[in-house]
Amino acid sequence: MKEEKIAQSAIEEEAIGTLCISKSEFEVLKNLAKFHKTVDPIGIRCRIKLSKELDVANVIPDEEMPDNVVRLGSTIDVNTPFGRKVNLTIVMPGNADFQKGKLSVMSPIGTAVLGYKEGDQVKWHFPKGDELITIESVRK
Repeated sequence: MKEEKIAQSAIEEEAIGTLCISKSEFEVLKNLAKFHKTVDPIGIRCRIKLSKELDVANVIPDEEMPDNVVRLGSTIDVNTPFGRKVNLTIVMPGNADFQKGKLSVMSPIGTAVLGYKEGDQVKWHFPKGDELITIESVRK
C-alpha cells in the first residue's frame, strides 16, 4: 500500500518539455529502473518516475542525440527553489558523490532532469513539496 501511494505521487509529477533518451542509455536506464533496490521512499519515487518517463520517452539514435539534452555524464547547472546548483555531473548511483559534484541519476534532481534539455522546467516533488527545477545549461 505504501509503495502504491508513492507510485501515485511519482505519476503526478510532470515535466514541461519533451523527454529524449539515446538508444544506448535507454537500455541501461530501463534496467536500472527495473532492478534498483531501495527502501527509501524518495528512492522508490525516483525509481518509479524514471520507469514511467522511460515508457513515454522519445528514444533517439546516439548519433542524433542533441548536445543540450541531459544524459549520463552530462554536467549541468540548474536553478531550484533551494538555490542555484552548478557543475553537477549526472552519474550512475555507484559513482555518486555530492561533495564532488557527482549526482546520481536516481536522486530527485537527477531523475527529474534526465532526458530534458537546456531551458526546460521540470516539476518534482521534493520533501518540502512540489517545486520547479530549471535546467540552465548542459555540457558534455
